[in-house]
Amino acid sequence: MKIFVPLLLLFSLTTSSYASIVMPAAEPLATEVMIPLPGCDKIISLAAFADLSPKKYKELTGKKLNFLDKLKLNISRSYARKMIRKDGTVNMDKLKKRAGFFDRWHWHWGGFALGFLIVLGPIIALFFRDEYKWDRFWTAMMVTSSLLVALSLVLFTAGGVY
Repeated sequence: MKIFVPLLLLFSLTTSSYASIVMPAAEPLATEVMIPLPGCDKIISLAAFADLSPKKYKELTGKKLNFLDKLKLNISRSYARKMIRKDGTVNMDKLKKRAGFFDRWHWHWGGFALGFLIVLGPIIALFFRDEYKWDRFWTAMMVTSSLLVALSLVLFTAGGVY
């Protein structure tokens, strides 16, 4: 139980640090779609990002990734690989659907309201099909995790003096 509170606090403090994607108009090659590297100002192709390792990331940026950043990088790489077809072109439908994964999230008031539904709020936010889906989801997730941390702190400290 003691590890539950720090994990919730850690989860509530982590945010996605990915910037927006630059996409050509038609079905482009994976080498033509440029995305920024998380945490820096450099831009690489989607194909290069799909093959990026933490060691290569350190060589490109000079920054060593911590455990959570390595985890985010590996998850992002797996999504990038799923977007690239066998012929080297990018599935634009999947890219548009997952574009919020690479994007830095912005505060959304609907997600704030959904966050008060504790567990159901972020799940409900995933059912929306608009361009604010990921903003709504991450805001609901942040509010939910913050509420859970606050509630657990209140419960742990309200035990009284022995």
